[in-house]
Amino acid sequence: MWVHLLRHGIAIDPSDPACPTDPERFLTEKGRSRTRSAAKGLRRIDIAPTL
Repeated sequence: MWVHLLRHGIAIDPSDPACPTDPERFLTEKGRSRTRSAAKGLRRIDIAPTL
């Protein structure tokens, strides 16, 4: 069995006045970009997440 870990992308700073409650915090543009890049890299090496 192989276990691949993917860290959560960079989310909005909780101290930002525009930040919603924690379950609703969203990724920053940088967070979305890095997560997208990580997903593309995983696809290139033929790794697809399963539940």
